[in-house]
Amino acid sequence: MPMVFTHKISLNSFSGSLSKDRKRVGRGIGSGKGRTCGAGNKGQSARSGTSMKRRHAHFARSLPKYGFTSNRPKICILTLETLLTKMENGSLTGSVISVESIAKSGIDVRNGLKVIGKAQLSAPITIKAHSFSKGAVESIKAAGGTAEVVSR
Repeated sequence: MPMVFTHKISLNSFSGSLSKDRKRVGRGIGSGKGRTCGAGNKGQSARSGTSMKRRHAHFARSLPKYGFTSNRPKICILTLETLLTKMENGSLTGSVISVESIAKSGIDVRNGLKVIGKAQLSAPITIKAHSFSKGAVESIKAAGGTAEVVSR
């Protein structure tokens, strides 16, 4: 005959402990887990420090490193469209856009700045950067602006 419970147990109506007491091993022969403390007789697995948990980290450390990580600094690459949207938003103002004004707008250009991409420019602007792509120079000159290369 199946058991039928009429009362659901919930955390607010539960009386008792939600955690078990720690098993006290090695406290005398009559305790049930005395003498060998449940580790069996002699041998490697009866000694202390035979946990297998550290084996995973050791295995990962023993594998060889592979791949390549470059220490070369990453140059900031901006598209002309990004510069146009920043000009529309108001974070870049004026007809001359320099590396300093781009840095003030919140872009990290410490390792250099390269302007790339083609875009339709509505007004002639002067952009000062560390390098330009061919398409970016063509777009800037087509609008009547200049692309000036500055040194780092």
